[in-house]
Amino acid sequence: MRTQDSSASAPESGMGLTAYTGDEAMLRRRLADGTVDARSFQRPVARCEIATCQGMCCYDGVYVSEESAAVITALAERHADFFARLGLDLPQRVIVEGEWRGKKGGLKTAVRSRAFSATVEGFPAHFGDTACVFLTRDGRCALQLLSEHEGRHPWYYKPVKCWLHPITIEGDGHSVLVLHSRETDPYRLPGYDGFVSTIFCGQTCPGGAPASQVLAQELALLSRIVGRDLLAEM
Repeated sequence: MRTQDSSASAPESGMGLTAYTGDEAMLRRRLADGTVDARSFQRPVARCEIATCQGMCCYDGVYVSEESAAVITALAERHADFFARLGLDLPQRVIVEGEWRGKKGGLKTAVRSRAFSATVEGFPAHFGDTACVFLTRDGRCALQLLSEHEGRHPWYYKPVKCWLHPITIEGDGHSVLVLHSRETDPYRLPGYDGFVSTIFCGQTCPGGAPASQVLAQELALLSRIVGRDLLAEM
């Protein structure tokens, strides 16, 4: 990952910093007057090791905007040979209509079977043994690898929610930038014991560093997109 300059006073002009300019505009709108839950970013965490977690945060794919869905679909077609060389056998439809607990949730990346529970120690029991179709055998994101292959920022083609993870933007009318904990994870529900707080990189790590330091790269890119020095607010 490339370290980004965290200083930002105005959104960068010209072409987008990612392939998803509409999503960037959404981020600017949501955080224009939003607040930062600085305290949540003082919680100690640690970056996960791909060799250990194998990309398990990708277990159910990711929900994306219509713009992102169109871009990802086009990339799958245009760079089919590249993805095949990574060992991926992409389905005809890489974007599907998502459903969670019997309710439609919007567009998301397709998934295929992946035996995380047998290969990842500590894999949450309430997670499913599936993975995003863009996850390589060794736990890397093929969309990130494509970005690097083209000499772009590693997260250029990576969906916004993926590179921001485990950071969350809550609310819409008044948004809050937050790192959820076990106490605040909105997905701790009956029969489903949380998402952000159970993923390795989102768990509290007594020997770790403050999340604002560990997630400095994510916060720096977000700062550049929204034109706001988020790190300085923590």
